[in-house]
Amino acid sequence: MRVSLDLFAQNDWANVERLRAAAERCFLAATGDAETAAAVAVITAELGENALKYGHWSGPLTTFRLQITAEGQAVRVVVESPWSPDRSIADLLDTLGRLASFPTPREAVHARMRELAACAGPSSTSRLGLLRLAYETGCALRVEEEAELVRVIAELDV
Repeated sequence: MRVSLDLFAQNDWANVERLRAAAERCFLAATGDAETAAAVAVITAELGENALKYGHWSGPLTTFRLQITAEGQAVRVVVESPWSPDRSIADLLDTLGRLASFPTPREAVHARMRELAACAGPSSTSRLGLLRLAYETGCALRVEEEAELVRVIAELDV
C-alpha cells in the first residue's frame, strides 16, 4: 500500500468535515481498505478540530497543513498549524503523557471520564479528544514544535 496526500486548508470549521470526507475517500480509493480509511477520517477530523481550536490564527499564517502518508502497513497523519511562541504546549504534552502513563488507551479514557464525573462544576475542556482518538483508532500520538508551528502526528499500523 502506498498513499500520499499533502495539502493546506483555510482555518474554517467547515473544512474539518470536508477534509475528513476527502481523506476517507482518497484513502479508500487508493487502498480499497474501508476500515483503515474510516480510521484515517476520524484521525483527520480530530486533529483538524484541535488545530482550529488551539491554533494561533491572529498571526500571519491562516492555513493548516494535512499530510497523510502510507507505506506498507504504516499510516501517518500529520496536522501542522500555527502556534504562538508565547503559548505553551504543556496541555498537549500533559495529555500525551497521561496517555502513555496507562497500559492501554482504553484505561486512559476511562480514568479521565471518572475524573470528569467527579468534578463538581463544568470543566472548561474535557481533554478527552486525543485519548479517545488513540483508543478508538489504535494510533500512537506524538507532537513536534518548531518555531511558530505545532505538528501533531498520529501513526497507525494496519
